[in-house]
Amino acid sequence: YVLLIPRLYERIHLHRRAELDKLASAARAHSAVRARLASTCTVTLSRRTRAEPRLAHTFHLVLGPYLRGVAHLTFRACLLRPLHPSFFAALPQLTNVRHLELVKFYLGSFYELQRVICAFPLLEEVHLAESKMRPRTRQQVAPLPNHQGPSTSLRAPQLTVFRVNKLEADVLRGLVAWMSATASLSSIKTLEISQHLWNDADAGPVSALLVHTAAMVEHLRLKNAGFGVQSLVFAYHPRRDPPRSAGIGSRPGHRFEH
Repeated sequence: YVLLIPRLYERIHLHRRAELDKLASAARAHSAVRARLASTCTVTLSRRTRAEPRLAHTFHLVLGPYLRGVAHLTFRACLLRPLHPSFFAALPQLTNVRHLELVKFYLGSFYELQRVICAFPLLEEVHLAESKMRPRTRQQVAPLPNHQGPSTSLRAPQLTVFRVNKLEADVLRGLVAWMSATASLSSIKTLEISQHLWNDADAGPVSALLVHTAAMVEHLRLKNAGFGVQSLVFAYHPRRDPPRSAGIGSRPGHRFEH
């Protein structure tokens, strides 16, 4: 038991509002709990059913202040609009986050996604999966970045690992435009893309991402690309003919898969 105490709260996985409330209550009441939470390295918030309250909406208020050492932060099916402005304002208190994972997130604007990504100054790895971007009213529509530059003054972090999985084409297009305009794509060493590409509209943002990262990426994995994989390989290696079968990359460490 004594040997296990240092590992208590090393990784926290919360799936229900009751779990979050109990842990926050224990932290407020006991200094020993607060001391252990200060060394927590991984936090995952995951909503299993739609009936469950949204953990992300209160996490930053009741538990965030005790988790200054968290390096890996995951929001799974609980980062959903509308989000109160205090959520974005409180995220930077997690000063040590280096790995951010957003899965099945549903935000009101691209600007909200930018604010989440930019909240962590030490961020190195980002994994984004299964996004939806819908404003609550027409007045809240935030334009996606375009080739002329970013839509806001927020500067994207210098990432070394970037993973995208089943993002809406417009969201991925906005990310590529924003990150390329702020030169953050130039630092990426590992790139993983899992997108269904059935037409030019789907393949366009992925092609742009490959072109912007071609010079620096050491490990590349492209999967679930459908019929668009050969055109992407050709875009990534313009001096070579597209491979006749998927799964053949032109460089060591690069994989192209259906």
